[in-house]
Amino acid sequence: TMAPSQNPKQQSTENKIQLKIPTHLGYEKIVMATANAVARKMGLPEKRIDDLNTALAEAIINAMEHGNKMNPQLQVVITFTQTVGKLIISIRDQGQGFSPFENKDKPKIEDKLAGVSSPRGWGWFLIENLVDEVQVNSAPEGGTVIRLVILAEDSQGKEDVYE
Repeated sequence: TMAPSQNPKQQSTENKIQLKIPTHLGYEKIVMATANAVARKMGLPEKRIDDLNTALAEAIINAMEHGNKMNPQLQVVITFTQTVGKLIISIRDQGQGFSPFENKDKPKIEDKLAGVSSPRGWGWFLIENLVDEVQVNSAPEGGTVIRLVILAEDSQGKEDVYE
């Protein structure tokens, strides 16, 4: 009998791309270029691609700053998994692991503008509102994994947040 991972049907419906980037600001743009290409291939509308890029950049920079503490020896590993109807992007840092959702309170825009509250919590609020689903877990191999899920069809749900 074949192991489940060798199921030929599964392989034909799932495409994976993996990028490993150094913890150095600017490299997130390479990942965004890849995201653009993958999202276009899936037929996502421009607005959704822009939202995806914003969320992705935020998640990668967060992984560099908070996970890897800007240590140039550490990497951020980004995996794109395209299956029927959805794109899953996981961003894994090599840090100590943490939960970015410890503070469940949504940021108050007034506090942000006044500079009272930390701007990073704002990033999580943005990410949650720009993609269809966000999951955060500790990686078995260490660090934290942020999983962004973007659905191909019925992608209209999030747009009215900004318009």
